[in-house]
Parts: sequence; structure tokens; C-alpha cells
Amino acid sequence: MSSSETDFSRWLSARYAASEGFTALILLVAIREQVDMLACAYLHVIGDDITWPEMRGLIDQSGKPWDGVAIFAENAVGGGPVIDVVAASRLQDRIDQVTADRMVLNEAGFFDPRGRAIRIDPA
Repeated sequence: MSSSETDFSRWLSARYAASEGFTALILLVAIREQVDMLACAYLHVIGDDITWPEMRGLIDQSGKPWDGVAIFAENAVGGGPVIDVVAASRLQDRIDQVTADRMVLNEAGFFDPRGRAIRIDPA
């Protein structure tokens, strides 16, 4: 297993083990002189067996050239994924938070296209 798979796999395994499932709020970003949001989505994670190449395949279906993906794990009360209406609301909340302060991306599982963990540093 490559180190890029290990970063994502460790993050996914830890989040899944803590909750036995969660909703992933996904923000796709371009990183240049500034960080720009490109697309967003959510999906329900009901196992920890997805590999980075499989996740990247899903992300690449956006058709957008991207440099980073932030995945925020959200849980229902008692664990597990949240219902769709809650997921959509929490996704909008995260978009608003990241729009106000890009450093919020560091609170997520934040990965480059190779699946390696990345961070945004203060200017």
C-alpha cells in the first residue's frame, strides 16, 4: 500500500470506527494563490473499505480540475449517517464556514489528488 492510500485509509478507518458510519460532507477546492471552492456533495459512509482510487474516481466525476478535497464527517445522534435533509443543511453550514475562513478546511480530512493529507497554512 502506498503512503497516499495510508493517509486516506487511516482517516477513514478512524472516523468509521468512532461512529460505525457517517455522512461525508465533501468540498472540492482549487489551491493556487488562494483557495477556491469548486464543487460540493455529500455521501453516506456505511463501511471503511473504499480505497483512495475508488474515492478519487467518484470525486473526478465532477469534471472539475481540483487540488484538494475536504471531507467533514457528520454523525447522527447515537452514531451513523445523518438523514438527507440534515446532510444538505450541514453541507451548507460548512460551505458558509469555509467561505468565511478557509482555515476551517483543516478541521476536515483534507487530501490532495494522491490521497495525501494536506493543510492550509495561515498567510
